[in-house]
Formats: sequence, structure tokens, C-alpha cells
Amino acid sequence: MLVGALVLALGSCGQCGSSSSSAPAVHLVFTGPAAGTPASGTSGCQAFTSSKRFGYELDGAQMNGQDVVLTMTVYSNFNGQGTYPVGTVLDGGAELRLQVGSYVGSTTSGAGELKVDPGGRSGTIDAALPEGEHVSGSWRCDKYEVLTS
Repeated sequence: MLVGALVLALGSCGQCGSSSSSAPAVHLVFTGPAAGTPASGTSGCQAFTSSKRFGYELDGAQMNGQDVVLTMTVYSNFNGQGTYPVGTVLDGGAELRLQVGSYVGSTTSGAGELKVDPGGRSGTIDAALPEGEHVSGSWRCDKYEVLTS
């Protein structure tokens, strides 16, 4: 539900409060049932100052001829630059969700860590997902928005 709201918010705002970067949006490596490296796609990030949330979505990417949708969400206590534990919504850190072809997975408690670089527009991820899936590498926001909600 929250991911759907994030997707809706990313798509409905246009360019409000945003900035773009021409650097590659993603250099992630997936191992396990959905192995490979995504190509193309766009990414959007939103930082919610009042609720201290952060959301990243990679959409429109392809990997081995299949669509890739990746979201990373820090549900509370987002303060920009730093390292956030990856787990579930209830853990109070970050959660990662991945869909590639028929594979769909969300992180569980103690899955890894999400690092956010200064400025909040890029970072790294190293996390395990169900069924032996693993993701590691760097991410960058093509579009970045700061919202007050």
C-alpha cells in the first residue's frame, strides 16, 4: 500500500522541488533466482521531512529481457546521509522490494544495510532477499524531491 502511494506520488508531482543528474542511476548486481545487472530505467527519490521517510524507486529497467521494479524505503528516522539497517517495515529502518519477471521478494529482519551519501541523492545497498536473492551496488536518483508531509 505504501509502495503504491510512493509510486503515485512520484508520478503525480512532475518536477516540483526536483533536481536531475546525468550520471547513471544504478549499478546494482543481483545474484540468486533473479541474477543480473539492470539496464536503462529511471529512478526517483522522495524525502519527506515531517515524517522522516525516504523512498527510492527504479522503474522501467530491464534485466535479461524482463522488467525490473526495485523500491527502497526508509519508513522512519530518515536523516539524510548515513547507514540504515535493511529489514521489514516493523524494524524501523529500510525495506527493499524487488520484482523481476516472476520473482517477487521483500527483505526480512537483519537483511543488510542501505547507505545514503551526503545530499541524500545517491548511496549503496547490500541486502539479502528471500530464496537466496542478493543485491549489492550503487544507486542514484534521476529525480529527487523534498516534500514536507
